[in-house]
Amino acid sequence: MPREHTLHMRMRRGCFQKASLCSTWPLPPEFKLRIGDGEVQDFYLYSMDKVKEVLVSDDFK
Repeated sequence: MPREHTLHMRMRRGCFQKASLCSTWPLPPEFKLRIGDGEVQDFYLYSMDKVKEVLVSDDFK
């Protein structure tokens, strides 16, 4: 069962969705992501240690 996290912010004109992140989808090992929106070049599956390393590097935008 996927878990969705949504952050809302209140403003004078109402409540607006700020961000929505979905995670914990069970996928088979052979599942391959495909690029379809032109906004990304590649997908990577990183361990948490690798994510921390990349975030503090000069390569991260």
